[in-house]
Amino acid sequence: MKEAIVFSGFPNIHPILVHFPIALYTTALVTDLLLLCSQRLRWLDRCSVVLYVLAASGSGLAAISGKLAANDLEPNLEPASRIALEMHSDWAFVTVILFFLVAALRFDIVWHDHVGLELRRGNRLRTLSFVVAVIAQVVIIQTSNKGGELVYRHGLGVASEEQVQDGGQ
Repeated sequence: MKEAIVFSGFPNIHPILVHFPIALYTTALVTDLLLLCSQRLRWLDRCSVVLYVLAASGSGLAAISGKLAANDLEPNLEPASRIALEMHSDWAFVTVILFFLVAALRFDIVWHDHVGLELRRGNRLRTLSFVVAVIAQVVIIQTSNKGGELVYRHGLGVASEEQVQDGGQ
């Protein structure tokens, strides 16, 4: 059987990675909201795109680390925990897709603004990207709730009492 990688007491890196894309994405969405409510500042527009791209990339890494963590847990799961894990995984997949879609839309908008293409198209795309971004925010909240349920209701990824007493062995 393969040996799991342990980082300072963490059986996997997924709990460390998941919070960064959530924070980056939420910050990007707030930045986009500021852009919609005020004059369009070029530096703020570009900052928003960078945040979306970082959040999308981070969500991909978090999903990969989550899949690796799930593969380690899978053989020992009870049916209810397995179903909860699959639901979290499904929501995470949708989250990653939406994050990358929003990042691509926002990058396209900034690129077309940069080369001076039709402004009306940019405004429609900007509105569409914001709507998709809000939907993605709702999806990440659901994904987070499902992940929290895995930890707090099913106890996945949490050391058992015997492991703590044995020093994590």
